[in-house]
Amino acid sequence: MSINSGVTVNAIDLQSTGAILTNGGAINALYVDSNPVCINKKGFQIGNQAVYTTNLIIDAAGITVSNDNDTPLGSIVVNKGCDVTFGYIGAGIGSVTGATNASECKVNLGLNQLKKIGSVKNVTLTNGGSSIYVENDAFDGVVFAEDISIADALGSLSNVEAKGNFVWYDYTADNQTFTFSNVKFNAATTVRIWGGIYVSTTPSKTTYQWDIDNKVWVEVTAAAPITAANKADTGIEVSSADVWYNSTTSQLAGNLSKIGDHKVVTVVDANGTTILPENCTLVFDGKCSYAGGAITDSNINGLVANTANDPTYLTVKAGNDIYTYRKTNWGYTLIKK
Repeated sequence: MSINSGVTVNAIDLQSTGAILTNGGAINALYVDSNPVCINKKGFQIGNQAVYTTNLIIDAAGITVSNDNDTPLGSIVVNKGCDVTFGYIGAGIGSVTGATNASECKVNLGLNQLKKIGSVKNVTLTNGGSSIYVENDAFDGVVFAEDISIADALGSLSNVEAKGNFVWYDYTADNQTFTFSNVKFNAATTVRIWGGIYVSTTPSKTTYQWDIDNKVWVEVTAAAPITAANKADTGIEVSSADVWYNSTTSQLAGNLSKIGDHKVVTVVDANGTTILPENCTLVFDGKCSYAGGAITDSNINGLVANTANDPTYLTVKAGNDIYTYRKTNWGYTLIKK
């Protein structure tokens, strides 16, 4: 069979073994009902011919798809009643689409490789029972069967259904807004928020000197100042992440190349604390729902749980309603303004 110029074959099955020639034409995709093998830098071979494609149509249950670091995949379509598990996905996938709807087309992310997929539509996503880490907002009609953990840098999540126990989001900066658009939350799903900004504080420094007689490192204090043997040493400061003091052996340990021949060494411990952000907002647009109904003041505290000690940095908007956290005898609750 010769596929001549101007002719495009939408899909062909894996077992096609005739004399296939793409004589200026093209084959869009390969139907697979068994695990396909990706040929490095070429794609999936069609039959026993030197013809390849990077687009697949999954036409069976229990299919596993992998690629390498040099062969980006294009479109993967999952037919009704079929499912695919992603093995190692090195060079990524352009899109994954269910041929019908999410309840009938399943995708197991395997190693949680969602960030390697350009867009996802009409499929149910699982991740082997583990939370799914979301770093981009490129979904349409997608069901998350597992918990969702949202990257701090992401500003929105749209057009999905959350069926896991938790949806996690961290506020890590002042004036940060996160928006859910057209998201259906299952009755058992809770949005859990956390607010924290790490701030460095004055580091702690401890100086040690080499005790040449006892062949150990000892702390320099007012009662035990730098000895005459070590006074000529200019000293050096090192991070405790590189070099640290072992109190059991009275020796410095770690990457000792950092201290060279110095006999006076100051180990610096970085210190810091976490403070609450300010003026942050969580938004549920008017298309969002919870347990099959609208998000209102009667159920919003069931949907949004506070996991920080004090959530008053956060304003929550559901449709046209605005809520703020108020302190109660038992904690904090969202009250409509």
